[in-house]
Amino acid sequence: VSAIVHSYSIRYMAGDRLYNQYFVLLSLITMSALLMVTTDHVWVFGFSWMLSNLILVILMLHKAEWKASLQAYQLAGINLGLGSTTLLAGLFILSQNARFYPISPVALSSMAFKLA
Repeated sequence: VSAIVHSYSIRYMAGDRLYNQYFVLLSLITMSALLMVTTDHVWVFGFSWMLSNLILVILMLHKAEWKASLQAYQLAGINLGLGSTTLLAGLFILSQNARFYPISPVALSSMAFKLA
């Protein structure tokens, strides 16, 4: 999906004054998403989740002079910020109560529960 977005963006963003910044942010969000889905540590997952959300919000403000862009930036900043904070609080409670930080045992136990 990232390759498709990158290839489409090359033509779409041609001539934009923030062309390089856009592609740096797009590459960072790709790396953050890959880190999020490959990690087995609660805190790395939480960090990459927050980083992805932050980059998404920054990308929404790419055209700061557009009113719709500014409104989307503000709304997404609030919603994604609250969601990320809630997720991190839940991850903190989970990791402190369970006294472990890997994700795989939680995933495996939930899969075993569904199979039973």
